[in-house]
Amino acid sequence: MQGGWAETLLSAVLPPLADANLAEDAAVETAIPSGWPGRWVPNFSEWHRGDILLVAAGGSKTGLLVQAAQGTLRNASVRQAAHFTHAAVYAGNGLLIEATPGRPIGRQTVWHYCRQRAMMLRRLPATAIAQAQIDAIADAASAHIGQPYSRTEAVLSRLVPGRETDPNRIFCSSFIDVVVAEATGLRLSALLEHRPLYPATLVTHPDLMTVPLEWRVMASGQQALQRQDTAPTV
Repeated sequence: MQGGWAETLLSAVLPPLADANLAEDAAVETAIPSGWPGRWVPNFSEWHRGDILLVAAGGSKTGLLVQAAQGTLRNASVRQAAHFTHAAVYAGNGLLIEATPGRPIGRQTVWHYCRQRAMMLRRLPATAIAQAQIDAIADAASAHIGQPYSRTEAVLSRLVPGRETDPNRIFCSSFIDVVVAEATGLRLSALLEHRPLYPATLVTHPDLMTVPLEWRVMASGQQALQRQDTAPTV
């Protein structure tokens, strides 16, 4: 990752809420997920169903292992993005669909990650794929809810360079590969250089565009309404 490319990547990353430099004159966000618990919120009005959320390592053993594995890949740009260790599909209303170790594919909130972990958002451009197909990515992801996470496949992806995605044995970023292909016919892992499809590969993947992220503030009336709700649940 060189020069302007690196600067573009850094400018697109949303810092965790705990570390963000929050400005009182920040833009007001109008698309507030149900039960969002704080006054600060990502720019959800610019997020689309079917977007791909990349999440930085959070200090877990799994995250550190993924980061280490990505740091050994041949592609220098991917190595530079190795600290992004998780990928999920945005399903709307502040919810994600994801494959994580130890539980079946299921829903999670953006709030779960944004408090302590940096995030990046990428999407398929509508100029290349029909918008209806892009919208169907979240529906394809929903159809996999309950499917088990495959630790075996996650390990094999690190041991066998160029290993192709197995739709019956899914880990976090191969889940993205599967549901994008089901909805659009596009295989993000079609080229050998993109196999196995890691979260860091998605950060740098040329078929995806980056969506700028920023922290915004709720309008005062929205804050009053949100205080009557509870934090997002899954």
